[in-house]
Amino acid sequence: MNTEGQRRSVVLIFYTSMELHRHAIQPPHAHPVLLGCLTTVSAHGGESSNGLEVGLTTGQTLLFSLVGGLAAMQATSVLFSIRSTSLSPLMVGLATYTGLIHLILGFDDRLLLLGGVGVLGLLAVLVVVELPAQRERLALLGLCGVTAAMFVGYFVSTHDPHMIFEDRLGLTAKICELALMGLMIRALRSPTKA
Repeated sequence: MNTEGQRRSVVLIFYTSMELHRHAIQPPHAHPVLLGCLTTVSAHGGESSNGLEVGLTTGQTLLFSLVGGLAAMQATSVLFSIRSTSLSPLMVGLATYTGLIHLILGFDDRLLLLGGVGVLGLLAVLVVVELPAQRERLALLGLCGVTAAMFVGYFVSTHDPHMIFEDRLGLTAKICELALMGLMIRALRSPTKA
């Protein structure tokens, strides 16, 4: 991505995060930290296997996923309540971020698409549907399992260690997945709320 394109993406994300910040009271340092990830992205977006069609670039993939994750986090904390007692708005934002990354990158890879649909589908069930405590726990375990499978699958499918360290979009998704799994395990270990 050229410098002008990066500058436009940063301005768009900054404007969007400030608009979200203006409508919901959040600490002023919450959104700019996420903006720092944008300038370090260098994944494999924008390439095609046959050289004819060009998909989304890495910056665009990060932009859509970041804005989607922030919007989901803000919406579940301000606009409507989450039906699940174990899920927090931060968990919704993290799951949306990684789900959107896998969904967008999954247009060329069915396994990535399956992971993105799995995360977003289970997340939608936990957010929208009021489940009994045991089924809610099973859905949360399923979400944790899909996230763990995506985490492990990334390192299994990427054999070159240099490739892993250069794929910063993949690394941001894996860091997000680690945080999400930690929060889900903490929620599963805590006593159930009646």
